[in-house]
Amino acid sequence: MELERYVQVLEHLRRYSLAEIYQVLQTRLDDFRRFAEHVQKYLEQVAIGAG
Repeated sequence: MELERYVQVLEHLRRYSLAEIYQVLQTRLDDFRRFAEHVQKYLEQVAIGAG
């Protein structure tokens, strides 16, 4: 169930170094930040158009 999935994830992560895991998480965070900035700009454009 949930615990089994958690164990599978941990076993998978053991194959990688902490530096590799950190790099992947940092990349995902950067991607998310860019996406959030894009959404914010879009919402600002919509607000300007509606105003």
